[in-house]
Amino acid sequence: RAEGAQAQPFAFDAADADAIGAAVRDAAAALGGIDLLVNAVGIFEEQRLLEATAESFDRVTATNYRAAMFLAQAVAAKIEAQLPKR
Repeated sequence: RAEGAQAQPFAFDAADADAIGAAVRDAAAALGGIDLLVNAVGIFEEQRLLEATAESFDRVTATNYRAAMFLAQAVAAKIEAQLPKR
C-alpha cells in the first residue's frame, strides 16, 4: 500500500470453474481491473500410497491443476480485455 498498490483476497471453490470465473469478475469489479495474479491454489490430502483412492486423487488434481489453469485463463482474459484496442 505504501507504493499505491492494492491487494484483496477473494474466497471461492477452486475446483469449480464457474466459481473461478465469478471470483475473477468480482475481483476485477472491486479493484477496477486486474494487473497481476498470484496463483497459489492447492490442497493436500495426506495418505499412504497403498491407501490412496481415485476420489482423493481426483479431488487433489481438480484443485491443484485445473484450478491453476482456469484461474490463469480467466485472469489472462480480463487483462487482455483491459489492454488498449489497436
